[in-house]
Amino acid sequence: MADEQQDTCRADHRIGNVENGSVIVGNLLDTTGSHAFRWTQAEGVQLLGTMGGPSERARGASADGSVVVGDWLDTSAVPVSVPVSHVYRWTQSEGGQDLGTLGGKWAFATGVSGDGSVIVGGFGDTNGVVHVFRWTKSEAARDP
Repeated sequence: MADEQQDTCRADHRIGNVENGSVIVGNLLDTTGSHAFRWTQAEGVQLLGTMGGPSERARGASADGSVVVGDWLDTSAVPVSVPVSHVYRWTQSEGGQDLGTLGGKWAFATGVSGDGSVIVGGFGDTNGVVHVFRWTKSEAARDP
């Protein structure tokens, strides 16, 4: 983020202090949208990336802050007037991973387990009905 942009950014909300406050995860708002961040005293603010869209939001973090989950806005969908949200999983070691819409037209994350292995959230089907999901690497997404 350019220095001049930093003056116009503000913290949207903090997801929370992780463990002893050594990691903070949240969202920054600026004129281009919402940007998920992770902060540590050693590294400072680290933007988690846009996953290809203009905006993303952090929704939860593992207990040690090494896993962050959230959703990002995909504006490449047709029609363009109906952007689609995808779930993402970011890890300190692997960076961002787009989990897609998890079988729906759109999806959002609401939280992650303490060890970062389970993501929960919701997705909307073609009839507009919202379903809950539980995601793990071994089982992918399923409606519990």
